[in-house]
Amino acid sequence: MNTSTRNYIAITTAALACCFAACTTSPDAAPKQRAQVITPDDFRAQDIPEPAPAQSKPATPLLAEAMQPDPAPKATVLLGPPTTAAPEPIPTLSPAPTRAYSVDQMVGQINGRPIYAHEFFAPMDARLRREAKTLDSNRFARKLQQDIWEALRGRLADELALAEFEAQMTPEKKMGVFAFIQEIRDRIVSRNYGAEDLAERRLKDEEGMTLDEKVDDITKVQFVREQLRREIGDRVQVSFREIQQEFDRHYDDFNPDPTARFRVLMIPKEEGYIPLISIVSHDIEQGAPFAEIVEDFGSWRREQGGLREVQLKDTTIEDVSLFSAPELNDPARKLMPGETTERIEFNDANWWIHLEDINTPPEITLYDVQLELEDSLLERRQREESTRYFQELYDRGSYSDIELMAQRLYDFALARYTPTHSQR
Repeated sequence: MNTSTRNYIAITTAALACCFAACTTSPDAAPKQRAQVITPDDFRAQDIPEPAPAQSKPATPLLAEAMQPDPAPKATVLLGPPTTAAPEPIPTLSPAPTRAYSVDQMVGQINGRPIYAHEFFAPMDARLRREAKTLDSNRFARKLQQDIWEALRGRLADELALAEFEAQMTPEKKMGVFAFIQEIRDRIVSRNYGAEDLAERRLKDEEGMTLDEKVDDITKVQFVREQLRREIGDRVQVSFREIQQEFDRHYDDFNPDPTARFRVLMIPKEEGYIPLISIVSHDIEQGAPFAEIVEDFGSWRREQGGLREVQLKDTTIEDVSLFSAPELNDPARKLMPGETTERIEFNDANWWIHLEDINTPPEITLYDVQLELEDSLLERRQREESTRYFQELYDRGSYSDIELMAQRLYDFALARYTPTHSQR
């Protein structure tokens, strides 16, 4: 184990209190309870305002890029902060062709931890090199700005949550974390036939990192996840009364009114259309499918197949205004499903109206949608609690100016990845 890992363990030796207290087996063992999992994509779908700027520090942090948790319903596992509103492309980012960074550069710090450009771009290095070759320069530059902005704000959220986890450690929890880290390391080594040197070489070849760095990454993800579960997931509760009230508010959405489906056939009273009247009358008498007759000869709403749907609004077809003209409405209201009116002469045209069916959906009860409503309410509460929690982190955290760090990373990336700036 190298010096950086020992230092990290000495500083971050935190205990996954809830995790270790409840489970003495492998950290990968799935919880027994049902849990709703909220992913970073879920957070990105929200339109949550940017964090309010604090003195001498920006307030535009984004989402943590944490690995997905093991699914397990009801004890919610949160993976990151709510995304803030997607910013416009950063106006301060512009190429600086006279500056080039050949090796690395420290671009800023988050809670005292330095952010280095080479390490920052490592996870996206291969993709950026490929995109720099396949995308035109303007499109690549815009996408590069977006990637930097999102990853940097995500890094900020991760580091702030990790710092909170470390600050809440007790000596007893530190022992649990040390054992947890060692177990992660042993599991990786065991997958490589128990040989550390083989695990090291495989990680270097496949992921470009050492064994210590891999253990460090996994444990950080677990610590961040545990911190968010304790601070957000465990605080969210939904009562049965709240579920019932939600059902009452959306009762009409679950139980829509019955719908009557009509097919209308119209043939103009014009000389060229007169022969069609006898053909249509004969087909109807022979029981030909009305939809096919409309498709062959109809002129009214031809693209929709002459279809007209009318909601009955808790009443019968006899009480509903189906068509604006009484000449069409009155005969239509007398129909039973499967019946067709006689030929109606109205407005210089010949009309036939067919009632295909009356669709009455089965009633949905609270029992049928209780779990769905509970999950929806839990997710909503989690987002609200997440917004509150991360705003507090942003306000009291210590970090460099986000836009300045983004500008430095942008200049570094242009020098490294674009053909006109890359060094040879």
